[in-house]
Amino acid sequence: MNSYKRKIELIDLRISKLPKGTLIYKTINNIKQPYLQQTVNGKGKTTFIKKANREQVIKEIELREQLKKRRDELEREYAQMSNLKKNLNSIIFKTNVLLDEDLEAFANSVSKYKYRFCFEDIQKYFKSDEVNKVLVLYGLRRTGKTTLIKQTILSLCEEEKEKTAYIQISANNTMAELKNDLELLYSSGFRNVFIDEITKMPDFIDGGALLADIYVSRGMKILLSGTDSLGFYIAKKDSLYDRAILIHTTYISYHEFETVLGIKGIDTYICYGGTMSIEGKHYNNDYIGKDNYNIDEYIDSSISHNIQHSLKNYEFGTHFRNLEKFYNSGELTNIINRVIEDINHRFTIQVINSKFKSTDLGISQKNLRNDRDFNKNPLDYIDSYEFLNNLKSALEIIEENEQKNKVDENIVEAVKEYLFALDIFKTVNIEYLPVNEINKLNVITQPGIRYSQGKLLLDSLLKDKNIQKLCSEQLIKLTNRILNEIRGRMMEEIVLLETSLKTENAKVIKLQFLAGEFDMLIYHYNSNTCEIFEVKHSDQICEEQYHHLIDDEKIKMTEEKYGKVVSKNVIYRGKEKTLPNKINYINVESYLNNLYNN
Repeated sequence: MNSYKRKIELIDLRISKLPKGTLIYKTINNIKQPYLQQTVNGKGKTTFIKKANREQVIKEIELREQLKKRRDELEREYAQMSNLKKNLNSIIFKTNVLLDEDLEAFANSVSKYKYRFCFEDIQKYFKSDEVNKVLVLYGLRRTGKTTLIKQTILSLCEEEKEKTAYIQISANNTMAELKNDLELLYSSGFRNVFIDEITKMPDFIDGGALLADIYVSRGMKILLSGTDSLGFYIAKKDSLYDRAILIHTTYISYHEFETVLGIKGIDTYICYGGTMSIEGKHYNNDYIGKDNYNIDEYIDSSISHNIQHSLKNYEFGTHFRNLEKFYNSGELTNIINRVIEDINHRFTIQVINSKFKSTDLGISQKNLRNDRDFNKNPLDYIDSYEFLNNLKSALEIIEENEQKNKVDENIVEAVKEYLFALDIFKTVNIEYLPVNEINKLNVITQPGIRYSQGKLLLDSLLKDKNIQKLCSEQLIKLTNRILNEIRGRMMEEIVLLETSLKTENAKVIKLQFLAGEFDMLIYHYNSNTCEIFEVKHSDQICEEQYHHLIDDEKIKMTEEKYGKVVSKNVIYRGKEKTLPNKINYINVESYLNNLYNN
């Protein structure tokens, strides 16, 4: 209400500085002349407006009349809002509704936070004349949805804030209760409504369309938010088909991670990327690595629960399809966890049904056999049975013979479909020469999930009795070696994924040969040229890093299919440098930031 008072006071101040009176015209000697009619000491007075300042006086009198008219409008609106707000004090809402001072206090907690990149899109909705769609803000937990809501509320002008309400939905609320409160808010003059965690309502998906049909069509701006992303995905394809604008928060690039959180370094992004905070703390200031990342809880609550809750609430659970028996037997969480653990590798039914083996362990075993720091490869002597049991327990993996229901290819495809819908992973092409085959590399968009699962492998490994016999120096080297391999593979996939998402008019692939590969190739259609890359998790330069890039046979095969190779590059963690043989060394953080600056 204070915004109305301030506006009226400002108008009164402007009016006080303008000439008083009414503009009238008299005809003298057939010439129409302007006069200023005023009341002075209770008597009427008419003054001729001289030609020298006539234009200015007329403009000021007209402005005064316009300001008085606007003041009268604000007085009426103020009186109307005052009456409505008085009535609201006696209203008991059925949901948790925040207004006025409570709303301001709620939003002010993020006043110093930086904006996520999608903030401008949210602002456009509230500034536009769009009257037939709701705005949907959705994504996994801890990706900044509620913060974006608070920031949007703070960005509204004072007059708009007076007409703004925030509704926090609980699992006990129903669409009927929400409709009741929206009716009360609408009749009380509220036109901006933020509805948070709406997917907690059991009947959200089937009843969501009425929000656009009834309230948005009458002039309300409604933002919906919730962590059950699949619920919004399903609703968009059904009840909200042409009634919603969707903004997804799940994917957070390195550039956005660094810009918004102010934390630099590819390794930090690898370890914690994918969320804007850890356990809701240290959103914008402190180093987020201070807190442990509870990966089991996050996957279960943000992904597995997300899928199962959405499917349960859609058409009375009829959309489970062939996943229903796994849901009823309590095995669906296991399948989803298993898929996520293996998703960066060959996503095949054999991986799901075969006896569990860790791809990370296999790669580590192979690499350590060639490590001069170890006379014998310590990973060849671990108790595999004990190790795999520890790892299975950590990842909640169930073997095929432990499952009540058989996992077939259709089950895997169903889980893949939902994980794609949630933006949990995206695909990049792998192409093969000289055989001209194409495959898909599935990349998790949440680096923190992948890295945490790698750390689970290491924790399980360190429990092995043979590994515990190593001296402390060897144990440190072994630990660092395995973690570096995990970070190295993840850095390759991050570079490949972000380049493919931000590169236009070009094809971005991983190119494999019978022996060796280019970690990334960018083919430019317009010029019929290509750039080739190796990606190395190192801050040092050595010839071994780029030996594939100078292999004449590989270059020849590449140019036959992708045009002339115009640059050869190594993306790594060190300083940028070009070698005499024209191999460009590019810093990985600079490279990922430049994808968004070009």
